[in-house]
Amino acid sequence: MMGAVIAVHVVAIVVYRLGHVASRPENVGRIFGGVWTAITLVVVFVGLHRVRTARLASRAARRR
Repeated sequence: MMGAVIAVHVVAIVVYRLGHVASRPENVGRIFGGVWTAITLVVVFVGLHRVRTARLASRAARRR
């Protein structure tokens, strides 16, 4: 999960720099930040769901 979050941030920073988002109107920067945050949240929630699923499966296997 951490690797995926780091990858999302690296890609976002590269797009930010190559797209010259800082020199564009303020709305573009806000939209970019919002999309970046939303994608990060999706990656984190998917990762946490996978961790919880694995933890519950492990707990169920120990009960058998």
